[in-house]
Amino acid sequence: LVVPAFNEALRLKPMLQEAVIYLEQRAASDASFSYEIIIVDDGSSDQTYAAALKWQQGGVSEALKRGELRAIKLSQNRGKGFAVRVG
Repeated sequence: LVVPAFNEALRLKPMLQEAVIYLEQRAASDASFSYEIIIVDDGSSDQTYAAALKWQQGGVSEALKRGELRAIKLSQNRGKGFAVRVG
């Protein structure tokens, strides 16, 4: 799951919590299902990348039993499509 994020520091937590619940339920019901969440900070001017790192290092990552979470920071805003391709 690639999540392009531009100035989304406040919205990351609820989005990640909801996504992890769904993905973990899906993985629990299908042994062949695996997933990775990649948050791509698209040159945000707020604390989006810091929030993503927080989740990567111990926030929502603790709930990940069958998946992984990574954060990538772009130095400048390049648009949603570019962020998705990078992820």
